[in-house]
Amino acid sequence: MPNGSQRTTNVLLGMTVICVVTMTALSLAQFLRSPRAGSQNKGPEFVESANAAALADFGHRVGSNSATVVITVFSDFQCPACAAFANRTLPALREKYPDKFVLNFRHWPLEQHPHAFAAATAAECAASQNRFEAFHDLLFAQQSRIGQEPFRVMASDAGVQDLDAFERCLVDELAASVVRRDSDAIQPFEPSGTPTIVVGSTLIRGGASLALLDSLLANSLKLLPGRD
Repeated sequence: MPNGSQRTTNVLLGMTVICVVTMTALSLAQFLRSPRAGSQNKGPEFVESANAAALADFGHRVGSNSATVVITVFSDFQCPACAAFANRTLPALREKYPDKFVLNFRHWPLEQHPHAFAAATAAECAASQNRFEAFHDLLFAQQSRIGQEPFRVMASDAGVQDLDAFERCLVDELAASVVRRDSDAIQPFEPSGTPTIVVGSTLIRGGASLALLDSLLANSLKLLPGRD
């Protein structure tokens, strides 16, 4: 049988093990309850400003000319979230609010996307032949093609007629300057990423879900004169 000293040692060792296990369990529980580093989501932030409304003064309008609300999006053709907005969110809003809003597209190609600036420039060149909407839709619907094949091929698929003029436009400073103008315009609002969306005079930082845009659009329509 262990003597008194050994029994005391065993008791202390057992208590130490219990304490360690308890503290480890508490720490693990706290970790699971806490947001992970780098994945914290504070939710969207809203900036109400007449300057935000003025962002709709430039860009490419896609939709009904009689629409009463403008949704401006600063977007990147290589951005997966931008593709989700173009391919899923936008069609859902159009289905619910036909002819009630118009999309105003502006460029914000991010540096981490190596072909985004070139894609934006190509979109400007398609726009010069009145094929912006078709080219926009093609780039987002087939995003994996960007950087894998010449923009001339994609322009042809989007219905651009004069492909030689399109290619001359790709190296023209004018098209690139429009892309830079758009990118510079959004910076004073300290955007957090693409797509950055403006509904009327409300700029949204931190992402905008379909439900959020649905709510903002509905409220904007209610505030217009002549509506019930």
